[in-house]
Amino acid sequence: MDIVWIVAGTILILAGVLDLFMTVLYYDAAGPLSIRLYRFTWAICRRLASRVPPKHTAFVLSLGVPLMVLGSLILWIALQVVGFAAIYYVGLHGGAFRLSEGLEASAIEALYLSGISLSGVGYGDMAPITAPYQLVAALQALMGYGFLTLAIAYVVNVYKVIEDMGVLSSDIYHESERTYDASHILEVHFHNGEPRDLTGRLINFYNGLISHHEGMRHYPVVYYFYSRRGYAALPYRFGLIGRVVAALRWGLPKGDPVTEEPWLRALKSAYESISSEIMERFLGTEHWSPNDEPVDRKRFLTDLSYGRSDDALIQRFLELLNFMETVTERKQPRDPEEVYQRYCEWVPFVSRIDEFGHTIINHLSPR
Repeated sequence: MDIVWIVAGTILILAGVLDLFMTVLYYDAAGPLSIRLYRFTWAICRRLASRVPPKHTAFVLSLGVPLMVLGSLILWIALQVVGFAAIYYVGLHGGAFRLSEGLEASAIEALYLSGISLSGVGYGDMAPITAPYQLVAALQALMGYGFLTLAIAYVVNVYKVIEDMGVLSSDIYHESERTYDASHILEVHFHNGEPRDLTGRLINFYNGLISHHEGMRHYPVVYYFYSRRGYAALPYRFGLIGRVVAALRWGLPKGDPVTEEPWLRALKSAYESISSEIMERFLGTEHWSPNDEPVDRKRFLTDLSYGRSDDALIQRFLELLNFMETVTERKQPRDPEEVYQRYCEWVPFVSRIDEFGHTIINHLSPR
């Protein structure tokens, strides 16, 4: 029976160490226990949010990440305390510890001994008197210091990623004049029809997305970050950046210097790969395709000639063309075939933006 306690305790200790290692030190994944804790905590928060008055919904959801971080710390500590307690329990019954008067070998005392050993606090009422258990106690004390250091690093780094996300969101929000309209972002970057600091803005967006992605890859818990400020939401950031890309890439004819901007290509590629990875990792959607398809050529060319359409996507595209031609001061006769080709390339991209936003919102909203 003693060997069962020792084996069970060792398994719990190793499970905690592995989960801590994968979550804090390993770059490309979270611990198997922590990631399940995140999902469970978020499911509870969503259920609670759906049962409180609407004015409290955002507050309940915003508690998700703090509870996940706290839960991870408690989980790692609990596994160590219980794991070592199982080993100490055998030693207490085997006479490997000196006990003060009034104390007896029990599971409670084993947990108490494990807790004070992990914290590095000793009260002198219990002490190992055999070499094996002296080594075990010393090992636990050293692990306690290591756990404390890694736990602090985990909390600091998670909130650093969240802070960086907030900076990017605030930057986009204020540049769009506190709206959800990408045209406000683009207007200030054209003067007399010519780009003004457009490259620098695209670089800023690119670096923000990459930083966002790498932070989320290392600390998946930040995916669940929910703020009572709507503009801090993940779909808001990705939605506006995606619409900026779509406007610059397909709002002007191919070959225009704006459409050939190198950082625009890099930003488009980053947007597509990162959004796909988020969908696959957090929603289990390995292959997702746009819901919308381009209309046939005849229908599009007819609406193009009228300058308006009953089709929502065509109308959005026509408005995009008018806006980009106005802001760049490049009003010129349109080649209908070339415009239709741009429209066919634009539809899958904006459909991806819309689907990504709606899917994430549904996943992070109350049930």
